[in-house]
Amino acid sequence: MMNVKKINKTDLRITKTIGKLRQAFSSMMADMPFDQITVFDLCEKAGIRRATFYKHFKDKYDFLSFIVSLIQEDIVKKIESLDNINTPLDFYTRYITEILNYLNGIGEIVSNILNSPLFPEMLNIIIYRTFRSLCKDLYDDESRGLKLPAELGVTAGFINGGISHIIVNFLRYKNTTEAELISDIRAILGKILN
Repeated sequence: MMNVKKINKTDLRITKTIGKLRQAFSSMMADMPFDQITVFDLCEKAGIRRATFYKHFKDKYDFLSFIVSLIQEDIVKKIESLDNINTPLDFYTRYITEILNYLNGIGEIVSNILNSPLFPEMLNIIIYRTFRSLCKDLYDDESRGLKLPAELGVTAGFINGGISHIIVNFLRYKNTTEAELISDIRAILGKILN
């Protein structure tokens, strides 16, 4: 599996470099599928040297995994700033809501991702990153008294895989409203996280 380096986010030069890469990546993903993006083109658009990119990332997949982790961190920080998150069920419901809000804001990028021949590989990166995060969160919840229905990894895998595929199907087919989708997911999670 992919192993993303810990990047020193307090170093101003690194922060600026990551910001430039992230902005260039978003811009490129709005115009073309992931499989057409090269590290060379990404670095050129960001105005950084490839050596700088490779100092922090193995390849564009490693970079994608890092971007997914940044998005997750941003969402979690936003949720943690809210007052009405009292239970794990509240947190995960809000997390899914924020993911959908984020995806709605980057519609063209989502379309390019879904239509990319590399979509299965990209989905695996996203699922892996969210699985690791979910395991940590469920471990913390379990230490605070949450009773999981099965072993932590099995529960996290079931929740993560199910929700990931539900969201992908929702994005592809729009066969329900977002409110109904979130309500259905909350009902299922409520049975699992009791």
